[in-house]
Amino acid sequence: MTHPPQAIRRADKDFHMSASIRALTGDFPAKSPEDWERLAETALKGRDFARTLVRRTPAGLDRGPVGFDSGLDRPANILPRDANSHLPWAICQSISIADPVVANAAILEDLQGGTSAIELKLQTRAASGIAVQSYAKLAQVLKGVDAQLAPVWLSAGTTVAQAGWLADWFQNATHDTSTLRGGFGLSADDEEAFEFAVATQHQYPLVEVIRIDARSVHDAGGNEVQELAFAAAGAASAMRGMIAAGLSADDAVRRIGLTLAVDTDIHLGIAKLRAARRIWADIMSAFGVSPENRRGHVHAVTSFRMMSCQDPWTNLIRTATAGFAGAAGTADALTIRPLTDAIGRSTAFGRRIARNLHILLQEESHVGRAADPAGGAFLHESLREELAQRAWTAFQALESAGGFAAAISSPHFAAEIAEAHGNNLKSYATGRQTMVGTTAYAQVEARPAETSDADWSANLPASPFKSVRLAAPFEALRDRADAASASGKPPLAFLATLGEMADFNARATFATQRMAVGGIESTEANVHASQAATVLAFQDSGAELAIICGTDEAYAEDARALVDALKAAGAKAVWIAGAPNDALPGADHFIHLRSNTLEDISLALDVMGVA
Repeated sequence: MTHPPQAIRRADKDFHMSASIRALTGDFPAKSPEDWERLAETALKGRDFARTLVRRTPAGLDRGPVGFDSGLDRPANILPRDANSHLPWAICQSISIADPVVANAAILEDLQGGTSAIELKLQTRAASGIAVQSYAKLAQVLKGVDAQLAPVWLSAGTTVAQAGWLADWFQNATHDTSTLRGGFGLSADDEEAFEFAVATQHQYPLVEVIRIDARSVHDAGGNEVQELAFAAAGAASAMRGMIAAGLSADDAVRRIGLTLAVDTDIHLGIAKLRAARRIWADIMSAFGVSPENRRGHVHAVTSFRMMSCQDPWTNLIRTATAGFAGAAGTADALTIRPLTDAIGRSTAFGRRIARNLHILLQEESHVGRAADPAGGAFLHESLREELAQRAWTAFQALESAGGFAAAISSPHFAAEIAEAHGNNLKSYATGRQTMVGTTAYAQVEARPAETSDADWSANLPASPFKSVRLAAPFEALRDRADAASASGKPPLAFLATLGEMADFNARATFATQRMAVGGIESTEANVHASQAATVLAFQDSGAELAIICGTDEAYAEDARALVDALKAAGAKAVWIAGAPNDALPGADHFIHLRSNTLEDISLALDVMGVA
């Protein structure tokens, strides 16, 4: 039976007016978190609930396994200042090319390709960057840039003199500076910066003077609580300094910006940005800032510490994921690092790919269509609140110890960051976390990527803390293997298999991947007709390390004899792919999912005589 269009429209209208999705669940009793946990424990069949399902952040905060309505509100200050579906966040590109003329060409190319904001890393005595020693050089860098359309920011750690050059350029480049946005990049503990803020208040009321770059804590290895506590200490220091210098609280807060790092942990990144806004609003409330001015400007930058050198193409996975976290976390501005940032200054290709990731997020993934994509999600709301509470406690501890200035200079805070980095690195070494291309799925012969030069430090802002990379210890071992290969003796591990392909394939694949992390090749995992055939294949390979791969049952029956035979045939060491087993006393080492990868590779290279 057919209906006329009018009847269809009328029926649809009646349905939407009368039906309710809620009614579908109306006859079912509400379930509590305790109900769900009882069902989960039944499904676990005796396994420990917390050990099996509960995950924790690097700072030790519980995160799941599932979120429930905690009754937490969603403060209005969580939302970004302006919800713009056409440009939901500023697409920011960081420029650190030494030559001002070349830097200018790169800026104009980026702006034509979709970039909407520019951050300049200027050269100082302590850090490399764009070689700008005068106003004329800065004007050369920014030639052809419209500051009203594309805000210009100086990265954190610039000097008051450099900020003055940018102020002069602003004045000469535009007639109306009252609505101009951008930033001078001065430090939250700099007395001259506070005076500069007062001196420029009338002319540049919306241009940030202070940039609190808390990602310096993240990129030094700090956890999410330490990063937020440092940001809070910087906000309090900047507000105190500018108010003391003569600005009102509402004027002072407009002159401060915050930078945070985002990495591949999407949910933690979203919660961290939301917690930052929550903390920021509370601090500004304490200083008497009007409610409409308590949001703050949050700039998210993809993590430096997650970048790899030896297989840089895998960085695209990480930067895209981190970019999504920043976008879904409602960052006002977002910088996605070029894939080669850990190797050197990027080429035009690297910058183009980075800005194209923004466009994919905005135009194809439509992340910015919703004003607050994660709003109301129980996981993010509860994690945001717990993170904010923990960070506030850590912030109070920093304040008691001397505040932001003390945090920068204190060896105690630096030691806490180093401890957090050590714990995080251990989680990668023991397989609790993985880095594609570095700790998992590594390629012995990875394809390199081109850079303009090898000065990777130019891609980092000035920082009171030493930046680290999680991949660096793994890459140091890889460098040892690569040097041996270049000298004509590539390190090689022999896979001594037991049984049929189905019996040993899983552990042989694991052993091959574990060795590849250190640039060590493995022989093909073949079926051998007998122990004698296995020993002969080992001798023919020329390897000095043998790794036995098979099932636990095969190990119980045949591994002990094979260990002895391989050693008699010249093996310097015989390892077992599997958990440690006291029934195999002749085995020199056991590699498995939770063995320490750094220790495994270092020991393998030592066995092979690789210096």
